Amino acid sequence: VPIVWLFVDPAADDATSAAIAALKEVAPEFKENMSFVWLSGVQYKQMAQKMSLSGDVLPSIATENDGGDHFPFSEKEDITAAALKTWLTKFQAGELTATIRSEPIPENLNDEDGVAVLVGDNFKEVAMDAAKDVLIEFYAPWCGHCKKLVPIYAEVAQAFKAVDTVVIAKMDATANDAPGDFKVSGFPTLKLVTAEDNEIVDYNGARTKDGFIEFLKKSAKSKFTLEGHDEL
Repeated sequence: VPIVWLFVDPAADDATSAAIAALKEVAPEFKENMSFVWLSGVQYKQMAQKMSLSGDVLPSIATENDGGDHFPFSEKEDITAAALKTWLTKFQAGELTATIRSEPIPENLNDEDGVAVLVGDNFKEVAMDAAKDVLIEFYAPWCGHCKKLVPIYAEVAQAFKAVDTVVIAKMDATANDAPGDFKVSGFPTLKLVTAEDNEIVDYNGARTKDGFIEFLKKSAKSKFTLEGHDEL
């Protein structure tokens, strides 16, 4: 069920009350097909940003569909019952385009460690390439476990440097959106998108060079040879 998220500033009584009143006025008309929630945009700023809102304008509102796509209401427009009704009607009719958060596409796909850098705007092109198996780390810059993984992941990237059919990639999931099929609930989250059929396979093994290599031996659809390893 799609969820409508209203983010408010609890200290701004008048604006908050007006936005909540507008939402309550239109909710009964749409409640059979979607849920409505309001919460503090001060406390949950990062969540507002995840919904493709700036997080700096309150109140603000966005809808998230079943696939995890985000449809923000314009932060330049007043949140009124009439405006919300028009917006939600268009959402239900499929007339709104999802907003994808994305950092700029890097000039060079690979960073200095040989890890491919994914952002919202190049994700499908790189990650869903049917000719390649793509291992992706979804990370947060502040995550301690992610920082610990950096040198190990670099070693994995170097091990596959000469393998054209395997891509070792990463994406800052706090600044970029991946398609809704990629459920990221913690950091780091590691997933393989297989060649041929784009199956999404979760990685839950040891976060070691050998652990990743063994996983790719088992799960990758492409055949490859690594120096010091048998043909895979």
